[in-house]
Amino acid sequence: MAIRSVVEKITPDMAAKLLEEAKEVQNRNVSDGHVEWLAAQMKSGKWALNGEALIFDEEGQLIDGQHRLWAIVNSGITIESLVTRGVDRKGFATIDTGSARTSGNVLSIYGEKNGNVLSAALGWLHRYENGKMLWALKASGFAAATALALVKKHPGMRDAVEWSAGMRGNAIFRKVSGSILAFLRYVFTAYKPQKAAEFFDLVGDVVPDKEGTPTRVLRDWYLTKDKGRAAATTLELMAVTVKAWNVFLTGERLQKLIWRRAGKFPESFPTFPGETESKGKAMKMVKRVARQ
Repeated sequence: MAIRSVVEKITPDMAAKLLEEAKEVQNRNVSDGHVEWLAAQMKSGKWALNGEALIFDEEGQLIDGQHRLWAIVNSGITIESLVTRGVDRKGFATIDTGSARTSGNVLSIYGEKNGNVLSAALGWLHRYENGKMLWALKASGFAAATALALVKKHPGMRDAVEWSAGMRGNAIFRKVSGSILAFLRYVFTAYKPQKAAEFFDLVGDVVPDKEGTPTRVLRDWYLTKDKGRAAATTLELMAVTVKAWNVFLTGERLQKLIWRRAGKFPESFPTFPGETESKGKAMKMVKRVARQ
């Protein structure tokens, strides 16, 4: 049977029927998070015909595309999709085995330097702008198109990434991911440029500071963050940095830095200076875990 491909409109009813008839995929795991993300893209009108196909074998059995079909059902949205039929089942093992083109790859193709670091930093900026600091990257709706739009809107992020790349040899900042360092530098600078430069100079020990200053406490936290306790998470590292930045701007002293996402009293993500409330509120899931 010859392989043939055609663009078809897939309605929610059609998608439900295809899933019901798809014996081959019925026992495969479904990622609810991925389905929800795809459904959100469809509801928001961001879904586009991109050449990715629903694939059926010679007998008409679905062998690839169940997440997209479930997303159509859950969203209630009719979409256009490329549909490929007549694929030899023996060739199924070769489907989706290549590496996906990442946002970092796309940025590099468009001529951006440090594409992967820039993409990751923009991912945090996207979550920050949309109040989703505690969300996973894909669930937050970040994609290559988002990265391209953000770097155009925030060209200063390039400078922040270049600065963070220059800090790789710093004994303090090498403890921090370059993308996180760039993201924090960019957001802090957008609020108080001179203060941000002073803050990072002090934390990086470029100029000396005194015991009890928030920059000194943060520097010590970076140096000991993985000693004598559970390894610090990315969110914890960013949260304590934002806390130190807040105190630094007031000129007050600081004894220690703590941020707890879970436990008996889970915290929301700290409020960045200039905000009226946190853009990274604690998720309900965290609160449920805390009550168990």
